[in-house]
Formats: sequence, C-alpha cells, structure tokens
Amino acid sequence: MRIGRISIKNFGSYYGGPHEISMKDTSGIDGYAIFGQIGRGKTTIIKAVHWGLYGEVIASSIIGGKLHKKTRPYIDYKKQREGLEAEGGWCLPLVNNNAFRQGFDEMVIEVDFEHEGSNYSLIRIAKPKVKNPKNDKHMGMEISLTMDKRSIEKHRIENTIEKIMPEAISQFFFVEVDNIGAFSELLFSSQNPSIVEQVELILGIPAIDKSEEDFQKKKNKHSRKRKKLMRDANKGKDVATEHATCEAKIEQAKTDIANYREQIDSLNHEIDVIDEKLEDEPTATDLMARKKDCMKNIEDAEIKLKEHFEDRRMLIKNGFWKVLVQKGITNAIERLTVAENRKEDLQKQINLEGIQRAHHKELAVDKGVKCKVCGNRTKGSSPDEMKKAAKKVIELDESIKSKQEEIDSIGRPGKEISGLANIKTNVTLSSMDEIEFEIGRLETTIFNEITKKKAVEDELRNHDELSIQKMKNDRDTTMKKVGDLEGEEKAAIKILKIEEEKEDKLSTQLESAGTQSLQIKQLKAKIDIYNWLSDCFKKAMNEFKQEARESVQKIATDAFKQMETETEKYDRIEVGDDWSVKLIEADGNVAPVGNPGTRQTLAVCVFDGLRKTSNLQFPTFFDNPGSNISDEVIQNMAEYFWRDNSSQMVMLSHSGGLKEEETMEKYGEKLSGAWRVVYDSEGSSSIIEELM
Repeated sequence: MRIGRISIKNFGSYYGGPHEISMKDTSGIDGYAIFGQIGRGKTTIIKAVHWGLYGEVIASSIIGGKLHKKTRPYIDYKKQREGLEAEGGWCLPLVNNNAFRQGFDEMVIEVDFEHEGSNYSLIRIAKPKVKNPKNDKHMGMEISLTMDKRSIEKHRIENTIEKIMPEAISQFFFVEVDNIGAFSELLFSSQNPSIVEQVELILGIPAIDKSEEDFQKKKNKHSRKRKKLMRDANKGKDVATEHATCEAKIEQAKTDIANYREQIDSLNHEIDVIDEKLEDEPTATDLMARKKDCMKNIEDAEIKLKEHFEDRRMLIKNGFWKVLVQKGITNAIERLTVAENRKEDLQKQINLEGIQRAHHKELAVDKGVKCKVCGNRTKGSSPDEMKKAAKKVIELDESIKSKQEEIDSIGRPGKEISGLANIKTNVTLSSMDEIEFEIGRLETTIFNEITKKKAVEDELRNHDELSIQKMKNDRDTTMKKVGDLEGEEKAAIKILKIEEEKEDKLSTQLESAGTQSLQIKQLKAKIDIYNWLSDCFKKAMNEFKQEARESVQKIATDAFKQMETETEKYDRIEVGDDWSVKLIEADGNVAPVGNPGTRQTLAVCVFDGLRKTSNLQFPTFFDNPGSNISDEVIQNMAEYFWRDNSSQMVMLSHSGGLKEEETMEKYGEKLSGAWRVVYDSEGSSSIIEELM
C-alpha cells in the first residue's frame, strides 16, 4: 500500500479546507517530512488517515490507575458550543470547533492510495442529520471507495480496507510517540502477555494458529464420539456409568465457566460505562467550585479593569491632549528645523558673496589695488577686465538679493521651535494604546467568564446529585457481583480440573474393559492422525516463531547500530521468546537500559524489525520520534529510514526533534516531499504549507 494524497476538511484543528498533502511522486524516493511546533496539528494528520480508513479514532487515558479507552465523538455540544473546550478533557470531538460553531455542512477525509497495482480512492464523510446537532445521534456517516475508478459496493468497503491493512496492526505503521513510549515499556517488562499478542498479530501467527486449533477441534470431536461408543460397548458396567456422569460434569463445568466469564465481561463493561459517565458528570461540589472560580476570575478582572479606567482618566486629566497633538508637533518641529538650517546656510552664502562682491568692485576701477582677499597688489585693470569685474558685481548683487528675500520669507523658525517645545511631552500615544488594549482584554475575559458561569449554573439547575450517587452505588454493587462471579468461576475451574483428571482414569479403564469395534479403532486412528498433524503444526509454528524472532533481532540490531552514537559499546539486541528485549554489551553482559531515550530507540528498532519481517508493505508514519532521544541519534534515525525506499516513510517532528532548516539542508535530496504545519493568521486553525 502506498498513499498518494491526503485531504482534510473540518477535522480536528483543520478548519474549512480541503487541506491537502500530495505524495504522488514518481522519482522512486519515498521519504517525507512534516514539521511543526507542538499542538499545531501534525498528529491530527495521522488521526485523519486512521479515521478515513477505519471510521473511528480511539482516545485513551489513565483514570484511577486504570487505562480507559473511548471512541472520540464527532461533536460535543457542551465543549464546542458553550466554549468549555479550554477546560480540557481526554476524549475530544473530531469536528473542528470553529466549523461546529459556524454550522458546518460536513467533515471530510479523502485518501488516495495504491495497492498491488490498483489505484484506490477513499472518501469518508460525517455530516449532520439535523439543523443544530447536539450529539453523535444527530450525525450520519457516508463512505465511498473506488478501485481503478470502479465503485466498490458499500457493504464490501470495510472488509476490503481490512484485507488491505487490518486495523489491528495499524499501530505498527501509524506510530505515535505515546505508542512508542508504551511499547518500549512493554518490551522491558518482566511480564508482557499483551506484547506477545501484538507482535504475533503483525507476524500473522494467530491466522496460522487457527489451523492448529481446527485440528484440535476435530480431534476432540472424534474423541468424544469414540468414548461414547466405548461406553455403549460397556453398557451396564459401573465404569461406563461413572464415565458418562464424569463427562456430563465436565461439559457442565465448561458451560458454567463460559457463562461466568460472559457475565463478568458484561459487568466489567457496565463498570467502564459508569466510570465514563462519572468522569463526564461532575459532582455538585465540583460545579460549585467551577462557579466559584468563574466568580473569582470576574472579580479580579473587574478590579484590574477599574484600575485601567482610572489610569486612562488621569492620563486625560493631566494633559493627555498634548499626547494627541504630539505627532503634529513633532512633524512641525522637524519642518521648522529644516527651515532654520536653510536660513543659516543662506546667511553663510550671503556673507561669502559679500566678500566676493567687494573684491570684484575694486577690480572694476582703473588703478592698482591691494586685494583684501589675496593680499596682492594689482597693476591695474585693463578695460576688458574692468568690464568683467563690473558684470560679476551685478551678478553677486542679484544673488545676494535673492537669498535675502528667501531668508525674509522663511521668517523666524527658531522662535517657533522654542514655542512648540513648551508643549512637547515624553508621554506617548503607546501608553494610551496599552491601556486601551488591557481594557479590551479584560472586558473579553469578563464576558467569557460570565458565559462559563452561566453554563455552570445551567448544569447546576439540571444537576441530579441523587442520580450520580445512584451510579456510584450501582458501580459498587456491580463490582461486588463481579467478585462473586469470579469466585464461582474459580470454583468451576477447580471442579473441571478434578473431573478431567477423573475422566482420564476412567477412559483408561474403558480402553481395557472390553473388545473394541472396528469403528472405535477407526476413530482412534483418526485421533492419532489429528494429534500427529497438531504436533507437526506446533513444531512448524515454533520453528517459524524462532526464525521470525531471529529475523527481528538481526534487523533491529542492524538498525540500532546505525542509529546509536556509541556502537562500539554494544554487541546486539537480544529478543526473547516472550518478545522481551535485552541490550547486550560488547563484553557479553546485559546493558542497563534506564534511559527513556535509549528505550524508545530500541522500541523503534524492534518496530522496524517487525515491519520488515512481516513483509507488509504499508506507509509508515513516525510521529515525533525524537521524544527523549538525543539530537544525534534522531539525525541517524532519519538517515536510516529515509535511505530505505522499500516503503513510504513519513516522519513528523517539532523543533525538539528534527529541526526543519537543518533537516531540509541535510536530507533534502533524500526527501520526495516536505511540509510545515502552522496556525493561520488568527491562531485558531491549522494550515499546511508545502516546503518542497
């Protein structure tokens, strides 16, 4: 499977749209990068693809020391319409808040992808069924899927997607940082049955195990039939009667155990539902505390608002009119200063030209003169020289007159500057701007807190403390029922074990109690064959698991040595039969791995080993792989994954991981595409900017 295009509309932090990422590249390079600060909407892209494929997004949270998982709703009226989303919550709605408030028409995810030579186009849409939807009952979902431009029937779409990429193994390809952290803890846990299930799932072992289970079922079926025939052959004998009674008790015990387990699972589900309701349903004390917080915030804001009103009044009283005219005064002083400088320049020029005029006037008379400028005495001027000197005197007279007229027109700017300086002040308009900004901000805060307070008061009016207490009592009662049933289940399991041991002994007695018919012998032969086939499958399965484990170990070790900075310290990653992980040092000792960054690096390497061993070709999204991992290791990790073009590799990172400028400069040639996720100009919606 290879993704060609992702389109997002009104999903999560993405308002409007479509917001698109195109991966339709034919260069053969399949490395991609998505950058963005924390909370800007990178992980939402992964969630969008997941919802597009499977129609749901699961949120998880630890509540009361227990892991709770819950499907994220499309909408949440209380949080989205009444502006309470700032109060948090771990199970956030999928529809964009702004879109919901504006009366959105639809939330749409489109994913174009290629699989085994065919081109698919998937569109999943969630839209309101009523004008003002308040919960998911008011929402509808539509899905369409085409393969090579031919529509796939709606009832076959989900099954088609599941065959292409089973949802159960998607966690190994849509890798969020929380998954890496949780997976790394499981890998180093002394008891990790869940990790065995997850690992064997991606390797396809459950599907193979099913064949061995089928042999066991057939063997058990023939075994029951054979024992019945042997009882019939020994009818009337005590051993036959006891065996029949024993077998009936075994079947009854199995039925009881199955019934107890079904009831326990059902009651545990009821407890989970009650826990979720209680988590969403605050007590009256909680609501009163929230109301008190709102009133305190309103009171604090009103006190500050009053202070800013007083600051503004005093600013106006103490000559704020001067502030309002400061810009004009400053401009006037600048103009007058230019004029004053011009006036001084003109006066200097007049003085110089006056000296030149006196010089040329003396040259214009017919006698030798001593020049006041150069100190030399002339021998007298010729008629032509006298004529030129007289002409120069006239020119200087005109120039001096023109400059004097300009000086007279300029007036007395220095005096005007002195007058304006008396009303110039150091108080600036920005002082008033700051006060006005704070007044506006505080008024908005008061309005928002009043809105929240009103919403809390509405909750209090509709609040049913008795109902909440009843839910708590129901939870306690249900938990007691679970405890009682678990006790009954243990007792039934004990009875089953006793009766099975007894049944084995009675079966042996039946074997030797009389002659065996041909049919009994044939059934025995079939049972032996199924036992042989089951043993062969178990042996083959153990060999397969061993080969898979060794493959994962080898690939993970190779990856770790290319990512780790101190490779000489380590020999290999060792993967146990229970898929626990040990890091072996060069001297053969087990390395202590307490550092979260090293654990996460090892988890990423095991992820890579599992993906490659499974031979599943799916696009992989690594969300913020740099969490807790050093800069140098994360750079090596990027180099490792982007060098391998066997499948799409999309790495999403904030500035604490892969740094955009450095990554683009260093790995640009190894990338087929790169994007930056930022907020829009209003800071309320994510947008995707293409970098290459």
